[in-house]
Amino acid sequence: MKNFFDTSHLSGNLAQKTARGGFAVGITRISSFVLSLGSTAVLARLLCPEDFGIVAMVMAVLGFVLVFREMGLSMATVQRKDVTHEQVSNLFWINCAFGVLIAFAILAISPLIGTFYNDSRLPPVAALLSLTVLFSSLTVQHEAIARRHLKFWHVQASVLGGHIFGIAAAIIMALNGFGYWALVWKNVINPAGTCLIIWTVVSWRPSLPRRGTGVRSMISFGLHISASRFMRKAKSLVDNILIGYFAGPASLGFYTKAFSLLMLPVNQINYPVSSVSFPALSRLQDDSERFQKVYYQGIALLASLTMPTIAFLVIACDDLIPLFLGQGWQGTIILFQALAAAAFIQALDLTKGWATIPFGRGKRIMLCNTIDSIFTIVAICIGIYWGALGVAVALSLSALIKFIPLNLYAFHNSPITLSGLFFNSLMLPLLFCIISSTFTLIFKISYDSESHWLSFIFQAIIFGTTYTIIPWFIPGGKNLFVPAQNSLRLMFKN
Repeated sequence: MKNFFDTSHLSGNLAQKTARGGFAVGITRISSFVLSLGSTAVLARLLCPEDFGIVAMVMAVLGFVLVFREMGLSMATVQRKDVTHEQVSNLFWINCAFGVLIAFAILAISPLIGTFYNDSRLPPVAALLSLTVLFSSLTVQHEAIARRHLKFWHVQASVLGGHIFGIAAAIIMALNGFGYWALVWKNVINPAGTCLIIWTVVSWRPSLPRRGTGVRSMISFGLHISASRFMRKAKSLVDNILIGYFAGPASLGFYTKAFSLLMLPVNQINYPVSSVSFPALSRLQDDSERFQKVYYQGIALLASLTMPTIAFLVIACDDLIPLFLGQGWQGTIILFQALAAAAFIQALDLTKGWATIPFGRGKRIMLCNTIDSIFTIVAICIGIYWGALGVAVALSLSALIKFIPLNLYAFHNSPITLSGLFFNSLMLPLLFCIISSTFTLIFKISYDSESHWLSFIFQAIIFGTTYTIIPWFIPGGKNLFVPAQNSLRLMFKN
């Protein structure tokens, strides 16, 4: 990356770089997931539940503040076709200034957090966690430059390295009796380690801020992205708040566990694909034909993986949940099933952002997410009358109702059309999900087993076999696997 801002050289092998980037993100995502599981198992034996609760209480309050820590300015750098050193330098210093302001805001509200929870241990914890914002603000533009050049290994190496540093520090401190401070310092050292590594692998250094560099439109774009993220955050918290207030902690426990378990595999699939697709699409904003091809193939890849995953989990949940959570979680099953449609739509939530953000239409995606959030919150407020199940059904119904109009608005004046999205990306995964689900349900109805393990395994075999074999015997069906085949071929191409 000798020239940090010229990306013209990427157009020749953009597909290959994108596929390899997805592989890099996927590998590090899996590695981080395994590290998290392992470190949680170790720290859970060294610390008590109350130690984890102290940090969680503070992070719950800070969640809204932390939405604004990068101000959407990383996307502004990645999205722009042409940027200059002076512009990115100004954005760097703006990120730092906002980091300092947010850190001081956290310091200011830290006594209120202690008062709210009536726990004197929380204010110093919040004060120390304010450092995470400072370290994060120092990495925003360096990571954006790496993504702009599709150097995903640089970004992922820094993230994974910071994760390892944080875990190592936490385990050492826990072994030496530091209690919950081990978890607090883990959250601080993680972004500090990430900052150190990304500054090492991305050699760009900012100059002093200057006037007249033309960053006003980039700041406006970033603010629209931040507002969009805030609305999405609000939407994701209202259901939990209302269920906890009106239905009680037990109902909330069932609900949150159902939604998190349903979306866990989906998020592991979506994150790698979305991380690499946005920079690639941004490089194609002036090439409508290639933009369409990359967009439809990316959504098809996501749909071919997430749709069958959700369909199978919903069918097998009455065996999966007792196996995974235990017999005391039976109340989760009906909520799990009721959330199915919402999960399907949420898995495809990237369709709007991919069609707007690469063209710099931050205001449009902000309006999309604002309308989405308001509609969802109204549905939740109606559904809460019937408790957690009412909220789950309301979420699914509202997701189905708003999917088409919101995407029509997002696609306006873009190369993407709703019919193109359906026929190029969604039709085949949906068709073969229905076929595989039908076969699996027939087996489930006719086969009665006392063993959850046996039932789950047989259902997995039937669903997986029908989903992967039947398409080869239907005209055009094998196109279901083309996006995955293309990605693998590009990934390992010399």
